Amino acid sequence: MHRNVFQVETGAYVSTLDEYNQALVQSSMVRYGITERLELRFLFELGLFNNQYLHTSEAGIFPFAVCSKIALVKENGLIPDITLSGYLRLPFAATQNIRPAHYSSTGVLVMQHSLGDLFTVACNAGITRNAEDKKLLYPVTAVFILAPKAHFSFFGEYYAFFQPLYLPSNNVDFGFLYCTHHHMQFDVALGTTLLPGTKSNFVTLGFSYRFD
Repeated sequence: MHRNVFQVETGAYVSTLDEYNQALVQSSMVRYGITERLELRFLFELGLFNNQYLHTSEAGIFPFAVCSKIALVKENGLIPDITLSGYLRLPFAATQNIRPAHYSSTGVLVMQHSLGDLFTVACNAGITRNAEDKKLLYPVTAVFILAPKAHFSFFGEYYAFFQPLYLPSNNVDFGFLYCTHHHMQFDVALGTTLLPGTKSNFVTLGFSYRFD
């Protein structure tokens, strides 16, 4: 993101949580480049949860999030791009039915490196304070991107949340990104959890537009 560049990203996340429960989450993020190295973000999310066994549905607004991204190191030879991202979720901005008890905060260090003209790898690791019980979680992500065309790319992603004394929440997804032109992008991904005994599958659809 460059200085004075404004970008809007929106999408939907559809998940089958188990045999009876499904969720639909609509997410929108506004990004603004304050300087060449500093970006400010605002995240809004709405959720709809459906229980087929009880024949009930519930909707609500998730905590509003204020985020920032700081570029620390520019890619140079074997040295990757390194950025630091921070998130703060505000519980008072959520509807009562899904309002958490506490603030939630996250810090993530992101590294990305190009492997020639076709391939890019990225990974990140961070720390999150759970909004319900204040316990610490450790998110980890690894992404592999193949871009055979300048406007079209495929990706595979692994991400997990680690916590002491518990099995990690392992997930994978695969998808593609398509840029219709320099300012507009669409993306689609399919994913699933890897934890034994779970049946959580999900689909994400996204759209972004950049205003210079």
